[in-house]
Amino acid sequence: WNEYIVQIPEYYNYNKSYWGYTPLFINEKSSNNKQIRITDRERVQNRNASGRATTVSSETNTYTIDYREFQNRWVAKDVPAFIIEKPLTTEENYISKMDLELSTFEPPNSTIRNYTKSWEDIREILIDDSEFGGQLKGGSFLKDIAEEINTSYSDDREKIDAALEYIQSTMKWNERNYIFVNNSLKSAYKDQTGNCAEINLMLVVLLNKLGFEADPVILSTRANGLIHPSHPSLVNFNYVIANVKYKDSNILLDATDNMLPSGLLPIRALNGKGRLISRTTSDWINLEPKFITHDTRNLILELTEDGQLSGIIECSRDHYAALAFRKKVNIKDKEEEYIEKLQANYPGLEINSYEFKELGNLNQAVSDNYSVTIEGVGSGGDFIYLNVMPLFGMNQNPFRLENRLYPVEYPYPFKDKYIFTIAVPESYEVDEFPQSSSFTLLNNAASYSLKTDLKDGKIHVISEMQLNKLLYLPEEYDNLKNFFNKIIAKNSEQIVIKKK
Repeated sequence: WNEYIVQIPEYYNYNKSYWGYTPLFINEKSSNNKQIRITDRERVQNRNASGRATTVSSETNTYTIDYREFQNRWVAKDVPAFIIEKPLTTEENYISKMDLELSTFEPPNSTIRNYTKSWEDIREILIDDSEFGGQLKGGSFLKDIAEEINTSYSDDREKIDAALEYIQSTMKWNERNYIFVNNSLKSAYKDQTGNCAEINLMLVVLLNKLGFEADPVILSTRANGLIHPSHPSLVNFNYVIANVKYKDSNILLDATDNMLPSGLLPIRALNGKGRLISRTTSDWINLEPKFITHDTRNLILELTEDGQLSGIIECSRDHYAALAFRKKVNIKDKEEEYIEKLQANYPGLEINSYEFKELGNLNQAVSDNYSVTIEGVGSGGDFIYLNVMPLFGMNQNPFRLENRLYPVEYPYPFKDKYIFTIAVPESYEVDEFPQSSSFTLLNNAASYSLKTDLKDGKIHVISEMQLNKLLYLPEEYDNLKNFFNKIIAKNSEQIVIKKK
């Protein structure tokens, strides 16, 4: 039983916002006549006829104020535990709570004070602030690098990428999220370290010096919670990125991570919408990626009579899949560590050799190729039972709650593709084979397909799973969970190979 009672005098007006998916058991409003008794005591300096101070006395005044008091009573009962299940931005968005924000104060016989601001007010506050908009006026320390970029490149997109790469390589993010600078951009540049505002405001200044129309965008990170457009306030913003006009579109940039390619934001910044702040206007900017992240794995294997597989695995990853991979193997010392973990995670997998391509070219897909031996996949003898999908694909449903009372929130759309080509020994033949299948969620929110074929003694399997929609409401949870259950069931179907 959770009860919250708020009593507010008539002079104070609050915006009330209820969050979460727990229904209110009681939601009552009432009002009462109230009276407050106030006593003033004033010290008075007495003076004589010539004006000299003589004695000190006190005067006491007592008066009463009659007013109306408005009461809200909110009750929730039998509230279930909030069990965190990914993917999710932050539980703070959905834990049930009541927020109250003072909008106006209307004292009797006095001027009304307005505490609610408009987004235009927010823009003016930021542009006039010496720790935000004031920093965009300077930047003489970037003059030489701007001239160098303009001289070295003629293509506008190359100039934008060069500006991003320069700030990324020069500045180190101190992992602090803030929308204001601590000191100045020049000071941060000298120290070669700064918070997200210092680094990305510096990028805005450099882009402007290159002749581009660039402006900062303020946002709230995924862990910090959502911004509600109907409640103009600076309180919940905690991050800054850069926006630059290129042809007829916007490019969002973040220089806090030297592995982020141009046009890719860190996952922490993929949270609804941000607010663009310029000298003349302010507007919402959609932070969701406009592209699909691809993760493709091509396995070309040969089956031996004792149930062992050998061959090559070719992987290609772009966008966020490439970013995640680069962070795992970005330096030589980590490559061997990554290979060891890979073999530990996949029982029976032995990597004989490997090659990574385009690790340093951030604007290209990264590829990783392996020569492998896989033991224990099937059993030898008259029958070999083969199933490689659970080994490399999805083998467990990420959604296990009976009921999820908050949305499923993916950061970006993605497509996972697995291609298997398995050569069967001449002394064996395929006895059972999974049938091709496909299914989708409503309005093509997600899709899955399995295509199988047997040709020239080789098994061909192509599995594709694509997720197009990022937000699934609680009422869609069962359908999403069943969708993944069907994928796992299909991936679990075995190929049975028998001796001729």
